[in-house]
Amino acid sequence: MMITILNKLNRNAAGILAGVHGAVLVISILIFSFPQAKVHSAIYYLALAGLVIQSLTLVAWVIFFYQKEFLQSLAAAILGGDFLILFSGFYPLSAGTMLFIAAPALCLVGSSLLLNKKSFIKLNYLTGLLLIGSSLVYGLVGYIPKFIFQIISQALIYFLLSASFYWARQFIQDLKLKSENLESKLKKIEKEKEHYKKSLYILQQGAEELNKNIKRRELEIQNILTISEQIQIGKDSKEVLRSFLLTALGQMGSSHAFIMAREKKTQNYWGVLVEKGLRSLNTEQLRIYLDSNIITILRAFRDPIYLKDLPKDNLFTDELQFLKQFENDVVCPIYTKNKIIGMVVFGPKVTGTKYTLEEFNLISVVANQSAFILEQVQQSDEYRDQFARTVRAMLYAMEAKFAFNKGHLIRTANYVSITAKRLGFPISEIKQLGLGSLMHDIGKTAIDDRYLLYNKSLTNTSKDEKIKERILTHTLEGGKILKAAGFNELMVDMAVHHHEYYNGKGYPHRIGGEELPIETRMLAVCNAYDAMTSERPYRKPLSEIQAMEVLKQQSGQQFDPEVVKAFLDIVKHVTPKSPKH
Repeated sequence: MMITILNKLNRNAAGILAGVHGAVLVISILIFSFPQAKVHSAIYYLALAGLVIQSLTLVAWVIFFYQKEFLQSLAAAILGGDFLILFSGFYPLSAGTMLFIAAPALCLVGSSLLLNKKSFIKLNYLTGLLLIGSSLVYGLVGYIPKFIFQIISQALIYFLLSASFYWARQFIQDLKLKSENLESKLKKIEKEKEHYKKSLYILQQGAEELNKNIKRRELEIQNILTISEQIQIGKDSKEVLRSFLLTALGQMGSSHAFIMAREKKTQNYWGVLVEKGLRSLNTEQLRIYLDSNIITILRAFRDPIYLKDLPKDNLFTDELQFLKQFENDVVCPIYTKNKIIGMVVFGPKVTGTKYTLEEFNLISVVANQSAFILEQVQQSDEYRDQFARTVRAMLYAMEAKFAFNKGHLIRTANYVSITAKRLGFPISEIKQLGLGSLMHDIGKTAIDDRYLLYNKSLTNTSKDEKIKERILTHTLEGGKILKAAGFNELMVDMAVHHHEYYNGKGYPHRIGGEELPIETRMLAVCNAYDAMTSERPYRKPLSEIQAMEVLKQQSGQQFDPEVVKAFLDIVKHVTPKSPKH
């Protein structure tokens, strides 16, 4: 209840001050209208001037500050002004009466409820000084009888009133602070409770998982499950395989490890795909041919085995030499669909101790997990060919439908590639950028020919605006096509946003700046340049110089300034040629 009252005081402080000041003004008018003592006319003029000042102050406060944030410094100044007016102009008119005592008392009560401790104490000092000073001055000239009594009695009344209200307010504030601290502690306890509940749940889950796998340590390689989403297999797959080896090496303390398998389906041998620790060997010369007896022998095994324990009957000289070179190593065949496709080999432990059963299980895990990737690695040629045929078919379909578009996609892809190289992109990313550039206009296959082959210049008329918007929808259509076909997020983004502007005023989502990936910003510049320098049904091509000037003018508006600078640096020297079709 008390805290609610304090909150209301704080929320309505400006209104309360207006009320206090207004009440003091009313009392001042009453004192002026019905004075209890006859005084010099100068005092009446002084009181009248005070009434005018109080009235103007009240009006100004109500107009400018009533509904706004409460200003303590200004409020203290207004109350201090009231004290000065009361004791200098109205005190001799009605000294000692309850009517006069009520006015300063109201000011003191208001200050005790509204002001902070520092301002409150200052106003009390001011009240005391004014009471003593005015009582002495007006008492000595005969306007205030028994001025000593007046000082003592009024000071006592003012002190009791202001102190009681001030300490009541302080008590409520302290109570509120303690209440808030208690609420804060309760919230903290609740958060800690939730934290401990989550921790307990995690510990329970971890205990259950440990109970299931107590006799076997497994490598944490869940990221391999996403490998099927990759369109082509290359360096990334080898990095995953290498991470398996590094993890296992760190846990077992092996001197070296390597994985052998076919990298391409056309190969007739297993080669070293990834290795760690074979510093003194030429891994290019380490090969096991598919018709070798070693592979035939390995087909009889599923679990890890020391190479020295393999049967050596009917082995050729090069096979015996291989076994001797790695006789202290442990080998585990890699199977997929009951077909052996490679092997993982771990060298002897650095400590010289033998591998434990648990470590043999770990080698099996590496072999089993590697099988998923190796299967994709060995099919990479087929995937690449199929993918290339798909891209080629799409490009031919585009250029067959729109003759004016011939060569545009490949030229744009070339521009993007050399710009990306200029900006320091790695080769692997540049290939992806080139591919995304080739496919960025695929959505035009979903647009009606009458819009794309429109042979008049487009103006700002309602009809032409609709045509332009319909043409621009090829960005959204292209995104749908590429997403449905399983292309990655970067290529979908390049198709959807290559007509966005750097200043955020483009199509379709009006995003710009850093919200647009740098790859899409590069495509926007290169696509615009080739479009400007190519012939269209509705216009002749611009010269290269004219097109470069447009890029400069739109730098920072339609195009990324950094990309424009890099592109202009290289386009002066490199002009990709249209390929033969």
